[in-house]
Amino acid sequence: MHGDSGEHQRAAVHSLPETSFSPPAVLGLAALAGADGSSRPRGRAARRRDARASSDRAIQDSSLGPLPYQERADAGGRGGDKLPRRALPGFTSTKPTPAVNAGDPSYTPTATATSGLSVTITLDSSSTGCTLSGGSVTFTAAGTCVIDANQAGNGTWLAATQVQQTITVNKAPQTVGFTSTKPTPAVNAGDPSYTPTATATSGLSVTITLDSSSTGCTLSSGIVSFPADATNGSCVIDANQAGNGTWLAATQVQQTIAVFPVAEISVNPAAVEVGPGQYNWGGNLTAQGLSPGSTIYDCQSGSPCNGAGVTADPSGSASTPALFACGVGEESFPLYFDGTAADGKTIDSTTVESSPCPSP
Repeated sequence: MHGDSGEHQRAAVHSLPETSFSPPAVLGLAALAGADGSSRPRGRAARRRDARASSDRAIQDSSLGPLPYQERADAGGRGGDKLPRRALPGFTSTKPTPAVNAGDPSYTPTATATSGLSVTITLDSSSTGCTLSGGSVTFTAAGTCVIDANQAGNGTWLAATQVQQTITVNKAPQTVGFTSTKPTPAVNAGDPSYTPTATATSGLSVTITLDSSSTGCTLSSGIVSFPADATNGSCVIDANQAGNGTWLAATQVQQTIAVFPVAEISVNPAAVEVGPGQYNWGGNLTAQGLSPGSTIYDCQSGSPCNGAGVTADPSGSASTPALFACGVGEESFPLYFDGTAADGKTIDSTTVESSPCPSP
């Protein structure tokens, strides 16, 4: 029908006498005028070419216009080809900046396209240090997390140019701490062993060793022992966690235990003449393994040895001349001393039996 009508319209135009033709309006003249501005009527083919060129220029000049496509009209004003526009995607979520650590809270990226079509979010093939599940990005290890946003287009819209978000993922810091309490204030050689334990905030296992500077102790199967023949020393225990692809190495922590020899007090008694025919017991009192600064007392009298007491030096040792009087009629004089060992224990009733009391 449309084609027949066109034919009728052409026939009616050609049947008019040339002398009686007049254009109905200025707009009609503009529509029919030639490219050179003359009033000569334009043919259908010429008008079709002009309409197509005008439509093409509109598409080129407004490729980001509000419509999803430009419709190119044919010469008769009928609808022509639909030319798709490109949908531009963009992220609507703000990525973590300037970087994240492995184990930091997850991130949910979101994006939209100018077409209004849904955007597909994936991890790029080059991405490392993160995973994507259920739309949420989790940071698992050191790397460069690259998130892609794509819109494939449809019959109306061209595929969108891919956009990306890039997030640097660093190793997470961790700390190490002892969970066991070291012997305090110190130990004496031969004291019970100690089992140190430690944990890391990463949950990774901690390595426990003796420091290269350590003395006075040994470590075997995780147990620290203090040999009975140990002299003064400093037992230094190290705890380390080396880290991995997710965690940085932890700063080393240490426990230091002062080690003293076996605690003991001894006296080398001897008869001391204090006057004509009068003798008392004297000699040298020595001690080791005592708590530094502690004082040894004569337990029998309850007063400081020789009236002043004997104070242990920083190494836990003490030495002083001692003088003890024999009681009248006594045949021997037992000496009792009381002190505090380096490990805090009391040296109970250390007894030194003297030789028989000297006779006048």
